[in-house]
Amino acid sequence: MRRDVPPGSLRVLYLLADQTGCGWYRCLMPGIYLRNLYGVDAMAATSLSDAVRAFAREADILVFQRQLSGSVLDFLHEHKTMGKKIVYEIDDDFWHLPVKNPVYRYYQADGLARLTRFIQVADIVTVSTEPLRQVVGAMHDHVVVLPNAVDPDLADAIVASRHAEPARSQGMVRIGWSGSNFHEGDLDCAIDALIAMAKRPDVQLVFFGWVPERIEREVPAVKVEKHPFVITNNYYHAMAALRLDIGVAPLRDNRFNEAKSNLKYLEYSMFRVPTVASPIYPYARTITDGEDGVLVKKNRYQEWLRQLTRLVEDRAERERLARNAYATVRERFHLKTAVRGWLDLYSSLQRGPDSAAFLAHRGVASVGPPADGAWSTAVC
Repeated sequence: MRRDVPPGSLRVLYLLADQTGCGWYRCLMPGIYLRNLYGVDAMAATSLSDAVRAFAREADILVFQRQLSGSVLDFLHEHKTMGKKIVYEIDDDFWHLPVKNPVYRYYQADGLARLTRFIQVADIVTVSTEPLRQVVGAMHDHVVVLPNAVDPDLADAIVASRHAEPARSQGMVRIGWSGSNFHEGDLDCAIDALIAMAKRPDVQLVFFGWVPERIEREVPAVKVEKHPFVITNNYYHAMAALRLDIGVAPLRDNRFNEAKSNLKYLEYSMFRVPTVASPIYPYARTITDGEDGVLVKKNRYQEWLRQLTRLVEDRAERERLARNAYATVRERFHLKTAVRGWLDLYSSLQRGPDSAAFLAHRGVASVGPPADGAWSTAVC
């Protein structure tokens, strides 16, 4: 159910391209926390139903998350002429997609032109990282960084609810990764080391989502635990159920990845899992190497193997890194704090162009489970 909000509250409509990943972290979760903490009347939707159109007519701000279709662009123009404030939300650098990325051809064909049309009409563009702000800044004067954030309190509640469950793979060190085949090239950075680690009798590999072909082919099935993607509502519960001892976050060093966020580190850390990561911008700007995570020097096989071996053999070190990573997330990337950045931006945009322009010029960067039905049309 939607919670009551005070009369005259700020009204925000999120029109999502997806309800997972970007849509979850950039719109759905902020919308829920804005409603619960600040009384913002927020609605999220993936299509232009009659209810959505009715809400839009009374909304103050319309947020378009990675929308590309012509019909949605017409809807945007219609509401812009009505005086609505328009935010375009994007959190990937589609201008520098690797050739092997599954959506590369689409964006090269006409996707980039569609993106540009939306960006040019918006009052404000929101992005997740400073490198992405610099890319999009070539197309728009007002680009604001709203960093991704998570809620460790939510993770704690989920973990506490699962304490009665038996431990998985008794005596094994569980090295895990979560993601889709969009990261195929990135996993190549660590895959030889993971295959080597799987030969140890005390290591279990865990994959949540996509499993690389080489892992399927070269690692015995008994040493690979596979978990399929789940619906968004169950994502954090599924993450907790993995019971990882080490999380890996490999990234190739390219412009596309440089604009990515540190989200994989945040997810591991909120569940007190130490991260071994590539020394690329998203992680190098977040992790203090050896304190709250591990950065693999030069992103090479031997170094991946050395760091993973070290952590597998040193439980105390894993636990120290995990405690520090959790503390880093609580201090710097807690959604209950970070959502204030969304509120400040939307409030400034509602007040008028001068206020919003000032906020955007500064490059604003902000450092219990959702109710049932939170991911339906209404943000609860």
